[in-house]
Formats: sequence, structure tokens, C-alpha cells
Amino acid sequence: MNSDVNNIFFELLRYSIGSSKKFEQMTLTREQWEAMHEMAVKQTVLGICFNGLKKLPHELRPSKLIFFSWFAEAESIEKKNKDVNICAYKLSRGFKKKGFCSCLLKGQGNAMMYPNPMMRTSGDIDMWMVPMGEKLMVDDDAVLHFVRTHFGPSHFCYHHVDVPDYHDVGVEIHYRPSFMNNLLNNRKLQNYFKEHLEEQFHHEQLLPDTPGPVAVPTIDFNVVFQMAHLSNHFFNEGLGLRQLMDYYFLLKKRWEEWNGTDKDVSAGKEAELFKHLGLYKYATAVMWVLKEVFSMPEEWMVVPASRKRGKFLLSEIMLSGNFGQFDERVGDSMKDNSLGRNIQRLRRDVRLMRRYPSECLWEPVFRLWHYRWRRKHRNVEQS
Repeated sequence: MNSDVNNIFFELLRYSIGSSKKFEQMTLTREQWEAMHEMAVKQTVLGICFNGLKKLPHELRPSKLIFFSWFAEAESIEKKNKDVNICAYKLSRGFKKKGFCSCLLKGQGNAMMYPNPMMRTSGDIDMWMVPMGEKLMVDDDAVLHFVRTHFGPSHFCYHHVDVPDYHDVGVEIHYRPSFMNNLLNNRKLQNYFKEHLEEQFHHEQLLPDTPGPVAVPTIDFNVVFQMAHLSNHFFNEGLGLRQLMDYYFLLKKRWEEWNGTDKDVSAGKEAELFKHLGLYKYATAVMWVLKEVFSMPEEWMVVPASRKRGKFLLSEIMLSGNFGQFDERVGDSMKDNSLGRNIQRLRRDVRLMRRYPSECLWEPVFRLWHYRWRRKHRNVEQS
């Protein structure tokens, strides 16, 4: 996909989220509209882009055939969001009856920060769970015991366990929100999660079409957690524009809710926190992408933007698509077996090492440590 097509697509994104009106000055050919659709699918932002199409003057819209094709897909996205919202609510209530607090991470909680939450393409349901008690605490074994008791043997890793689809919706149950390859920085990140755990499980929000609220993370917690989440996906599999758009709307929401004179103080604290956690360099790249792609104002930034790091990050995003699914540098044979995936991860480490040596050099170490961790937790008893 050439740079001209990318630039047109960025203008469509900006127009769709209301940060620019330059797209109204463009007249696209049928081939260009088809390229826009392809990019929107690749980056899982089709519903958001359709919001832009609806705003366009009729003479600037694509043909009726293309427009109504997008319309049908946007309707499907809205229906899926309704189903996922209901599932998230029912899961939250069901876990509570079984003695567990839950907090909805990312996904449907992020959608609530969008102008039209029902147009964000939904994914799996990610639930952070801890046992109920006088003091809430991270407890890997308790969550694994619960899952294996109620769902049977399940694939698990350091931060979550997969459970069978719930009404055709994928579900991941987390005992910790995210992680980092660098074990020293990861310990700091896990301490941050533990320090701010209680507030997340008591911060509730009502999702569309649901009869009651679910717990979702606070804005301040999300600023840190979702930066770690973006970093994790970037270093381990790939990243798409939907995840970056989530962060754009998170910072927009944070800016709107500040309402005071502590903006500079808060931003300074976040920059120091990112340095402490080893996320600062990566965060500077994210800020540049948010500014370049979505025209995010500099006053929303949590750290200064780095053009050099940002250009590299954006190039990787446009090459790989959502979760790296469209990365042509990775052959199908590499995705189909464990050995191939591990070789691909090592290649990715080598490609990223010059810019981010810490995470890349620690990745093989983390993999060995993770193997031992999995063996330790493999035999958590079933009742």
C-alpha cells in the first residue's frame, strides 16, 4: 500500500473522528474507495470510517453499491457490540455470584469513550478477576482453580487464561492486566497494578443496552495500563490503528475531565512514571503517531513526541495491521506451529532491538521464565 493511499486513509480517519475536515476537499475514484475499505478492514476501524462517510455531502460519497456495502458491515458491527455488551454484563454478574470481583479491560469499556460506542469494532471480552474479600488481591491460583472447576482444562499464560466462547464471544480471564518482557520493569508494573487494584473494581459504568453497570478501569489507570498493553502487542505480535485510536480517545477523555489547573503537574507525574516503568521511549513513539494520524493536540500528550521512533512505529502498524494479522513478512507456515511462531518472535526481536534493546534482549529470558511459571501453575487442583 503506497504512501498516497495511506495519507488519504489518514484524512478519512481524521474526518471520521472530527479532528479535521480536509477530507471534504477530496474526490476519490472507485479504486481509491476500494482501497479505503481494504485499509479500514485491515486496521479494524470500518465502523468508525463509516461515520465519516455518513457525514460527507452526497456528491462526495462513494457509489451506492460501495456505500451500502459499508452500511451493511457497520450494521453488523453495531449488532455485535450489543451482543458483546450483554455478554460482558452477564459474565460480570455470574462471576460475582461465584465469589469473584471482575473489571472489564479494554474493549467495550474503551468504546464508551468514542462519540458512537457502537461503531467501534468489538473483540474478545477481557475480564480482570480477583476473589472477593475484605481486601482485594491478585491471586493466580484462585482464578485458575475457578476456571478449571467451571470450564475444564484451559490454555493459560502469565497474565490470562482462555475460556470457551460465551454465546460466540471470545473470553479471556485475567489475573493481571498486562506484562512486560523486562522482568525488572514487569515487577514495577505489577506493583503499580496492585497499588491501584481496589479502585478499578469499584469504578462502574453502564454499557449500552445493559440493565446494570460493570466495573471498568479509571482514566488514570488506563493511561498506564493501556500504554503497557500497546507495548506488549507491539513487541510480541503486532499492533493496529484501532488500539492507537483507543488511546487517542482515552487522552481526549482525560483532557476533557481535567477541568482544572493541575494539567501540567499530572502530565509531569505520568512522564516520570513511564520512565520508572521503562515505557517512556515507546510512549514518545505513540504520541507522534497519535499526532500524525489523528491530529491529536500536543497538550493532550503524556510525554513529548519522538518523530524518529514514531515513524518507525507507524511503518510497522501499516505493514502488519490489527494484531499483525496482515504482516506479509510472516509466512503462513510461521503462524501454524509453535516452532515457527518462536522463530518469528526472535526475528522480530532482532528487527526492533536497535530502538528498544531492553524489551528485545529480555524477551528470550522472559520466555524461559514463563515456561517455569507455567509448569508451576499447570497442576492447580480442580475440585
